[in-house]
Formats: sequence, C-alpha cells, structure tokens
Amino acid sequence: MTYLLYGLFAYVFFNFLLFMGHAESGASSDESPSAPQVVRGFSGHWLLFYYAAFAIAYSAFKKPELLGDAVCQAGHKALPSDKFCSECGSPVSIKKNS
Repeated sequence: MTYLLYGLFAYVFFNFLLFMGHAESGASSDESPSAPQVVRGFSGHWLLFYYAAFAIAYSAFKKPELLGDAVCQAGHKALPSDKFCSECGSPVSIKKNS
C-alpha cells in the first residue's frame, strides 16, 4: 500500500503540472482550458481522496481488535488473516471476542 501511495503522489504531482502548463498556455492566448482538460487536471486529486478512504477501510478491517484474537498453537500472537505463525510456523486459530 505504501508503494501505491508513492506512485499515486507522483501521478498527482505530474498530472497537476501538466494541467497547469496547458492552462497557462491557454491563458496567454485568451482561451480557458476545455472541460476534459479540467477533469483530467483534478482526476489525480480525486484518486488521492478515494485511495485515502480505501486505506482507512483496509486498516480498520485489518485491526485485530475488530476481528478477534489470532494465536498459534504455541500461543504467539498473529494477524487474523494469517494462516500460519510467522515465529514458529504452526497453524493460527482465531478466538472471537464476545
């Protein structure tokens, strides 16, 4: 998720620079940017906000307190999505919180 965020920031930055370059060249000839150019200029920002909502929802889903306590047969704590323990390799079971 971190690499996707970095790529998305790069896209937003360069997309906005391209939009501003076209907007300034249009402003010198007394033309305003067309509607598709404006939509493209702000599409990166929309992607950034949608990604933020997705990252928040994904983090809430992965939060162990919401899904239950996952432990392996040896008692090591694990993520609820893990099938095997990262420390000892034994299967992981989930105890639901009541």
